[in-house]
Amino acid sequence: ETLRGRAAEGSNVLLPFLIDGFQRAYGNLFTQASEIYMPPYDTTAFGLFPGSMGRQDVIDRNLLPPNLLQSQGSPFLLRPEFVTAMLADPAQPVRVAFARNSLLDWAPRAPMALCGGNDDPVVFYDNTRLAEEAFAARGVRVVRYDFGEGDTIPGGTTSNIYLRFRALFPFGANLERYHVALAPFCAGLARDFFSGIR
Repeated sequence: ETLRGRAAEGSNVLLPFLIDGFQRAYGNLFTQASEIYMPPYDTTAFGLFPGSMGRQDVIDRNLLPPNLLQSQGSPFLLRPEFVTAMLADPAQPVRVAFARNSLLDWAPRAPMALCGGNDDPVVFYDNTRLAEEAFAARGVRVVRYDFGEGDTIPGGTTSNIYLRFRALFPFGANLERYHVALAPFCAGLARDFFSGIR
């Protein structure tokens, strides 16, 4: 979805981090970074992470642009022809690396709970649903919690944990912090989930 125009918040930083890791692991994603990245970022995008600079630091220092895709405005990171190849060609090396690292080709053998939120701008909740469906297709039912809808939270939309989470985002405010705010709430549900398993 990110390359089709629904770029996740921070994807201009996360994608180079992943591509850098895949290139180090497999060595066949590209010959030159300019095959993937627009200048001048083809000379600055690799080797930034892990590191001591945060997302805004690398943008402020012009090591990465604020936008991932041309459709988001200039400056942007990914070459349009690279994006076209990724979307059209299943054998494109970066796409193959992502497929190779998919976490959906196995079946859990222990109890599992998935947690997230439908409004998360960093990790799309569609991924959680896809994982749930992939495990179900292998005969394994997993528990799924969605702080975006609330009906999957124990106690539903009137539960204390759901109401406390939603109170952080009145009228959709502060959605840029939504992803970070989910962590302690999901950890609480995970604690309760695993405490109930004997």
